[in-house]
Amino acid sequence: MDTRLRGYDGVENAVLQSTGAPLKPLWHENCYSLCMATCHFLTSRRNTMLKQVQKGFTLIELMIVVAIIGILAAIAVPAYQNYINKAKFTEVVQATAPVKLAIEVCSFENAITTFAATAAGCGLQSTATTPTSIPVAPASSGKVASIALTVAGGSAVITATANTGGQNLSLVNGAAPNYTLTGTVNTAANAATQISWLKGGTCVAAGFC
Repeated sequence: MDTRLRGYDGVENAVLQSTGAPLKPLWHENCYSLCMATCHFLTSRRNTMLKQVQKGFTLIELMIVVAIIGILAAIAVPAYQNYINKAKFTEVVQATAPVKLAIEVCSFENAITTFAATAAGCGLQSTATTPTSIPVAPASSGKVASIALTVAGGSAVITATANTGGQNLSLVNGAAPNYTLTGTVNTAANAATQISWLKGGTCVAAGFC
């Protein structure tokens, strides 16, 4: 360690001893330089870290997030909407059960081999003036707009149409979705059931039923 004395103005001890100027060891200057260098490094490091924290998200990161949200929206939203419509359409499907059961009972009691649009042919719904064994068409209620019974080609066709708009079902190809059951009498002697039912309607293609 250099123990020579130097004045605060940097003049050698030999000159300053005669002037009486304050003296300090030469190694103090080395300590001062080291401290200044350390402080400068720490200050620079802190400023760099603050800039990195304040920088935020990069454009690429934001684009990735937007792309992920777009993909989820394109897949999840239609699937969720279809699930909601399918749950709502359950009410429409269940509304056909009383008419279907009445037709099966009527066909068994009358031993018909083909349906007809008459009371004996089990293809005519009850009305105020013409009561039959088939329940009267219900009024529009809830998710169900109407239930109709028709006969086509010797088969009984039950058509249930859904209500749309508001909290009801979504339109399918610009029209209210419907559910059909087409019943055909089994004439074979070893038939497992009296009537075979075939599901149809616009709800099938839409995935509601």
